[in-house]
Amino acid sequence: MTRNFASSHGFSLLEVLVALSIMAISLGVLYQTQIGATRNLTQSLALERATLYGQSILANATGVAADHDMLEGSFEDGYRWQLSITPIDIPPPPPAEKPIIPMLQLDLDIFWLEGNKERQLHLQSLSRPATSQP
Repeated sequence: MTRNFASSHGFSLLEVLVALSIMAISLGVLYQTQIGATRNLTQSLALERATLYGQSILANATGVAADHDMLEGSFEDGYRWQLSITPIDIPPPPPAEKPIIPMLQLDLDIFWLEGNKERQLHLQSLSRPATSQP
């Protein structure tokens, strides 16, 4: 009685090892892709929050007095900001003979920590200075 092993069904040990290796490499690549996507989402949410804070600060700075040159503050979640105020004069468009328009240039920097790195968002805007009331 002779047995024919060539006709037996199943996988050899080498085929199983190759399949497991391919699966391990594929799972490693998928894992790294998922980590990158999560990191990008976290950075995007932090930048979005900084942008919303910046819009709020600039909206509240409308009509700020021209005697300030720097304002700063912070939020409870670790974001901090610095607002630099510079008076500028904007000439009217020609051929108008109107007076120069006084304006304030607002430079806003928002800082936050992301891991062990400090990130920064810079926003600029123009505003009319507050008029003095008698």
